[in-house]
Amino acid sequence: MSDKPTLASYDDWTTDHEEIRDWVEARDGRPAVLRDPDADDLTFVFGDPDRAIASPVEWERFFDRFERRDRLFAYREDDDPADAYALLDRARLDPSRLEEGATDRDDSVSRS
Repeated sequence: MSDKPTLASYDDWTTDHEEIRDWVEARDGRPAVLRDPDADDLTFVFGDPDRAIASPVEWERFFDRFERRDRLFAYREDDDPADAYALLDRARLDPSRLEEGATDRDDSVSRS
């Protein structure tokens, strides 16, 4: 069994910056970058961030990297926020899945 997240694992997904920011801030979160050089550096921290693992950044910087890395934000509404989202690679998806109104979200994608 693959441990790669799939869109089917989440309730919904978006690339809309305002929607992402609203979801994160409603859960006392903020954008951050990881300090691990082997990891994709985009993440969110909720509550008190562990500064040894991630450093908070401004939304503008976060979304600049989000767009340059061609990400989408997949999320669930009812879980612990730290476990309820993934920043996934849009390029691995069929472009028709990114069109507004697309409903089949069973594509396997990986964190990069």
